[in-house]
Amino acid sequence: NNVNYNDALVAKKGREPRLELLKDGKTISLKDWGNQIVDNLLPIAAVLDSDKKQYTKVADQMREKINDANQTLSARLLDKIAKNNMSFLELGESIGEANKMHYLNQNQSDNPNWNLLEKEAIDSHNQQKRLEDNNGESFESFVENYFKY
Repeated sequence: NNVNYNDALVAKKGREPRLELLKDGKTISLKDWGNQIVDNLLPIAAVLDSDKKQYTKVADQMREKINDANQTLSARLLDKIAKNNMSFLELGESIGEANKMHYLNQNQSDNPNWNLLEKEAIDSHNQQKRLEDNNGESFESFVENYFKY
């Protein structure tokens, strides 16, 4: 169907400036369709907006990304990889480390969910240990066996 086709096409070739998608049996450029969607969202954003016009601003930001692929998150990530001569794995590790440090440097009192998250982490580790103890298989072994198929 068109949704799966368009999704796969954008995933593989979404950075191509003249990418054509299928819509209602006809082709349409990714940019044109994206701008049509933003046009349709603007009246809704206007209704939801307060004095700050936050929803309209977000719609405008999306339009900028539609019209200039260099403004997208994927472009910024690819740029970081190129500038720092790093792999995707290294990029993921650096993002993970930056997020870790961000949250470790926050005051616990600034996060109303801190105790819940801490409890969830402890419960998760306990559940993992129980699962490993019950069947004698380590997590690493489970993952290895899982990917054999």
